[in-house]
Amino acid sequence: MDDPQRLLSEAEQHEAVRSLRAGLVLGNMPVEQLWRNLVEVSGVLTWPQVQQVLAGERICTAYEHDALAQAANDHFIDRDENHPVRYSGELGSVGGD
Repeated sequence: MDDPQRLLSEAEQHEAVRSLRAGLVLGNMPVEQLWRNLVEVSGVLTWPQVQQVLAGERICTAYEHDALAQAANDHFIDRDENHPVRYSGELGSVGGD
């Protein structure tokens, strides 16, 4: 199992940001909604930290990214759609979920 406190590698971080941004676009979800969902999931990041992550200015731990991915994917699950945002264990894999 992946260490939740492991910092994502540079390549994983770039892919994580792309995946999160794509999820926001696909779900027509404002960043504010992502953060509200995140607070419900774990509250692991502050609003400024979420903004830094999406701007590529903050490297996440595997746990932080997975919480963000869950917060984004919950938006799709609530609409009976597939979850497009990859979790940390899927970053770097071919094909996604």
